[in-house]
Amino acid sequence: MRLLALSVFMLSAPSGGGARLLTDVDGTYPAWSPDATKVVFQSTKDGADAEIYVLELGDQRLRRLTDNESDDSQPAWSPDGSFIAFVSERDGNPEIYRMKADGSEQVRLTDHAKRDLHPRFSPDGTKILFNREAGEGRSSTAHIYEMRRDGTEVRQLSENRFPYTYPSWSPDQKTILFVQWLPPAPGAARPDTEIALLERGGAEPKRLSPAPGFDGYPSWSPDGDRIAFASDRQGGRRQIYLMGKDGSRVQQLTDSEGLQFAAPSWSPDMSSIVCVGDDGRNRRLYVVPVKAPR
Repeated sequence: MRLLALSVFMLSAPSGGGARLLTDVDGTYPAWSPDATKVVFQSTKDGADAEIYVLELGDQRLRRLTDNESDDSQPAWSPDGSFIAFVSERDGNPEIYRMKADGSEQVRLTDHAKRDLHPRFSPDGTKILFNREAGEGRSSTAHIYEMRRDGTEVRQLSENRFPYTYPSWSPDQKTILFVQWLPPAPGAARPDTEIALLERGGAEPKRLSPAPGFDGYPSWSPDGDRIAFASDRQGGRRQIYLMGKDGSRVQQLTDSEGLQFAAPSWSPDMSSIVCVGDDGRNRRLYVVPVKAPR
């Protein structure tokens, strides 16, 4: 299915910034499938705990992939679309799991006292990048790790005083994009979060979004030229922005009075972004069109 047919499965007229409701089902952490026919996401639609679902974009058919009494969350596709990595608390602690795209063969990959979160496959499909977190609040730590797709050869990639979260490889697999948590600015109540790049083997990250406040949920474009992210830099409302891979060419993509947006994920042809829209009562999935860069 080509993404030129987006209007076929949209449920609503555009909101601010052109965002259109994709499904009226509660949902967060969406990810577009590599073949552009599906979106995987987490939802509490069938109970208090989060489970993982796949939405077929052609006919709006919804399939539940996990079924546990604990949260299953943060799904991520393998590059060939055959596997999904995700986080599960079914064994009492957040760990990384992997399953086939149809929900079968769910396998636990990590087993650690700390919290393992935010899995992302490498572009060549051989490894999984993730966070290992410990502590709470100002005393929390979060480092970036990688492992082979079968859970072996776990290796820490970052040494950092403040948390590094939400990591993902660039399409050429040379740099890691992540969220860097910094101490609160003078007079600020919350920590400052910035988007940064870490070269493989590099010691110091390069900050891409020096604006104060929240910048997070970074997502590489498939060609590695742009980064989508959420920010509250304009009036404290989280909206979706784009920037170049070096932090230049910042562009606000959504501008809604009634919705705050997060967790953008690019379509394979880079014509659209799926993200979460929060109206204060419900969190649902929206699609936002993206113009080609000039």
